[in-house]
Amino acid sequence: MSGHVPQHSDPAPGERREDGPLLFPAARRRRAAAARARRKRLLRIDIALALLLALATLVLAPGLAMVALIALGVLVLCALSLVVERLRARRTLRRAASRDAAGAARTQRPRALP
Repeated sequence: MSGHVPQHSDPAPGERREDGPLLFPAARRRRAAAARARRKRLLRIDIALALLLALATLVLAPGLAMVALIALGVLVLCALSLVVERLRARRTLRRAASRDAAGAARTQRPRALP
């Protein structure tokens, strides 16, 4: 008998591997779309909370100068958060592209000479 004997660690098609990613590209796209939707929803919640906090600060603060200083601090923190998020996304895209390129190079068969 020859051939590959499935090991216990081999997932069935469409099952999740132990290291995380799904086997099929369509499943990865659905997972990425769900992650984008989750990030958008969290962004909306963050904006709503920031507006609520800004309104509460305006009502409760002893002076507008103090509110302005706090608002500047919050804006700086938001800008830093956006920069970090973009850097992480760019790094993730680079890793995925290099993995795809390495996988494509391994799967290409040598061409026969004419």
